[in-house]
Amino acid sequence: MKNRVFNGLSFLIVAATVLLWLLVVIIFIEPQSFLNPFAPPTLPPLMSLPSYTPTPRSLPATWTPGSGPEIVETISLKTTSTIPATDTLVPFNTFTNTPTRTNTPTNTPTPTDTPTITATATATHDLTATELSRIATSIAETEAAE
Repeated sequence: MKNRVFNGLSFLIVAATVLLWLLVVIIFIEPQSFLNPFAPPTLPPLMSLPSYTPTPRSLPATWTPGSGPEIVETISLKTTSTIPATDTLVPFNTFTNTPTRTNTPTNTPTPTDTPTITATATATHDLTATELSRIATSIAETEAAE
């Protein structure tokens, strides 16, 4: 009876130790967890440090906009020269592309009556052994003659 009580108590101590280590791992992974009784305070936003490049100072305006003479932009075209008509060795031809029409039929006639051909050809040869031997000897004779 005594061993059962001590075996039960040791099982409870091992289970409590496993749960305590599980709690420590959870707090280590997520310190802001609700399981942490001593949660760290939230961090303030990061400070922005000034840059090492100085900001150039701007000078005050020395002029004021007013109604002065208006400047109008004009576009002038380049003058082009044409070659005078002279006798040259190479003739200059101008070609114009003119489209040509082709008459293509829009309807293609389809045959309405298609003839069907049904014919069977049968060939029967009744050769006897003597006729076959006569044909074979005549072939052999013609080959020998050549």
